Amino acid sequence: MTKSVTYEEETNCGKIFVTFAEDETVLIRGDKNFKSGNCGDSHLSAYMEIINWATDKNHKTLKDLTGVFKGHRCEQARLGRGAKSCSDAIAKALSQHYKEDKC
Repeated sequence: MTKSVTYEEETNCGKIFVTFAEDETVLIRGDKNFKSGNCGDSHLSAYMEIINWATDKNHKTLKDLTGVFKGHRCEQARLGRGAKSCSDAIAKALSQHYKEDKC
């Protein structure tokens, strides 16, 4: 059985869950109320693919990728609803994961 840790993060479009497995694969999904209009599920899927590709094919660690996802704003942020984009939430989960070193 593979050990994993999941972080729940709030974004402008709803909650997302970022799961890290001990083999360094990542699963990212939105909750049932996640708004998938402008970007939503397609972006989460793309982020997941990028992370898994970078760690598998380019010998990057998940820790290396934290800065890549930090500081990006989304349409909801431009509309005055805060600055918590999905990529910022992923960066926060990555940062938290490595502070706690759970896997």
